[in-house]
Amino acid sequence: MPNVPNNIQGKPRRFTIDGSEDLEKRIARDMDRVRDAALKAVGPENLTALVLGGGYGRGEGGVHLVDGEERVYNDYDFFVVVPFRARNQRQAVAARLDALKAELDPACGVHVDFGPPIPAENLPLLPYELMYMEAKEGHVVIHGPNDVFDAMPNYDPARPPLEECARLFMNRGVGLVLAGRTLREPGRLDRESFEFVVRNIQKAYMAMGDSVLFRVGRYRTRYSERLAVLENLNLDSIPDALGLIDAYRAAIEFKLRPRHDVPEGLTLAAWHARAAERFLDMFLWFERARLGYPGMSWDEYAALPARLPRPRGGAMARCLAQNIRHGRALGLGPDCFLQPRDRILKRLPALLAPRASGDAAPLIKLWSHIG
Repeated sequence: MPNVPNNIQGKPRRFTIDGSEDLEKRIARDMDRVRDAALKAVGPENLTALVLGGGYGRGEGGVHLVDGEERVYNDYDFFVVVPFRARNQRQAVAARLDALKAELDPACGVHVDFGPPIPAENLPLLPYELMYMEAKEGHVVIHGPNDVFDAMPNYDPARPPLEECARLFMNRGVGLVLAGRTLREPGRLDRESFEFVVRNIQKAYMAMGDSVLFRVGRYRTRYSERLAVLENLNLDSIPDALGLIDAYRAAIEFKLRPRHDVPEGLTLAAWHARAAERFLDMFLWFERARLGYPGMSWDEYAALPARLPRPRGGAMARCLAQNIRHGRALGLGPDCFLQPRDRILKRLPALLAPRASGDAAPLIKLWSHIG
């Protein structure tokens, strides 16, 4: 699928599906603000391109209605492309951009995230990861050549690697764990905490529906297309398929037009518990298929020697260093030679089970550094 021009300095394009012109102009001003601040901080000679990805980059950003006013909701996620490979130079650019967050977050009203700087000559070598594929399919270049992402590999958008969905389950599962911890904190939830829990429940349901599309090789980058595909699949092998479709539809609606409503007849805690139970069912359904063990239990899953390919050579050394530095509290046995994500996948289901009593802090610490 050829990319349409995305540069906001060229042909105008939308950041949302149905946001007002005032909101579109507000986002465009935010892009100008981010671009100008980044160029001032690192210098134009050190920045080949700055590219907006995520929902707003694809033209599907969230439109949040607050007291009758439309506001941005999702983070602004930027890819940073630099003209050099030297690690110390890339680290210097990353540090300068990270320092801008204190200025840009309040000015834009959402988090502004800059990805690790990517050397321009490495673009053709980027692995098939979901974020790279979706960024190539839809993005906005706010600085640099409009065709900068043409150099990326020609990914098949319908068939992301199944390991990418395992990674998605890991991230959304940890989100549910964090939401559960928030619910158990003493005192009444404030608005920010309430919305955090709702947001992570909806993200989990989105991952459940996406996992079906991964498994049948029918993934789509645009939300509306994903829903249409799911609604027309044979879902006989999935328990409560109609319930999954309803929840997926609601999750997509939340992504586009966020509202923090709890389903009628449920408390927030009960909704979270139901989502965690459903999440575990779909997670296991997917992992049984991915790993080729149709009758596998969660205990058997945890007992597998590995759930992701074992790292080799230099990759093994890097994984060992990460596990020692950030995952020491999970133990320093043979698991230290696994990918850190593998160690999280191994332990995550037990933390999502009903009445789970394990300490989630060590797992969350490792995830926060590698998720």
